[in-house]
Amino acid sequence: MSDDGSQGEFRWPPGLDAPAPNTMPDDAPAPGRAGIWDAFERTWLDPRAHSWQVRARLEGLRPEDPSQACPRCAASVGPWEADADGCPACRGTRLPWSHAIRLGVYDGALREAIHDLKFHRWRRTGRDLGRLLGERIARDRARLGLDRMTLTLVPVPTSTRRRLARGIDHTLVLSRSVARASGGRVVRALTRAHRPEQWAVPPSERGRNVAGAFRVRRRLGSGASHIVLVDDIRTTGATLRASARALVACWSREERARRVLWVATVGVSEGRERRSDPTQMRIACARGARETETHRKLPLGC
Repeated sequence: MSDDGSQGEFRWPPGLDAPAPNTMPDDAPAPGRAGIWDAFERTWLDPRAHSWQVRARLEGLRPEDPSQACPRCAASVGPWEADADGCPACRGTRLPWSHAIRLGVYDGALREAIHDLKFHRWRRTGRDLGRLLGERIARDRARLGLDRMTLTLVPVPTSTRRRLARGIDHTLVLSRSVARASGGRVVRALTRAHRPEQWAVPPSERGRNVAGAFRVRRRLGSGASHIVLVDDIRTTGATLRASARALVACWSREERARRVLWVATVGVSEGRERRSDPTQMRIACARGARETETHRKLPLGC
């Protein structure tokens, strides 16, 4: 019993002090420059969302088994549906890349996390998702025996107008975190002309919407032999195909022979448009189609 008459805490073995309580929150920021920015957000910007680790734990999410996705197009597959030649969705189809990686299906908590990054400028979530994506890339790279010193990450760019409107370059945030986790380097090799957003364009028009939208702004170094295009979402794949073709178009024959191109996305849509209001979706699609027609009449690259 203690001096004040209260019963003391029982400890065993005797003489050992109780461990100090953990005063750090579950989603405390990491040290370093990123941690300073996180501390600023927590103190001054009053964040209203959990980090991805906390959100995943609260919802009981587990990392996706890589066998659930096709290694060629990253579409969802069942047991024994995919092999080195792809899956029923991509087998026999010519793709600009040889390997595709994803974190999971674009749905539920993963969809909300991508929206937090893309539309609410929640950089911490982008860093969390990028780190997990980078770990996937590092695992597949090691399995295939590729040298990490040759790994170059190319973010799929957003148009300057859209980046200024949103206040964030979300694919660049993802790519920088992917680079830290995978040991690669980021090269902003592409630029993008402003076009209607892909979600506002009917799926059948998305390929035409991004045709000619990407240009090479910076050539990759001679040491870059393993290139990974990084994006947040893949729906029809039109954006990834257009950006990959623009990147490969400036390579010489020798570079095409020795370089390996992969794509990595956080989420892959299962092809079902999820909108709470179908009327608004039809209006958005009609608006996107009109904007697409307007852009077709402009000079190439506008």
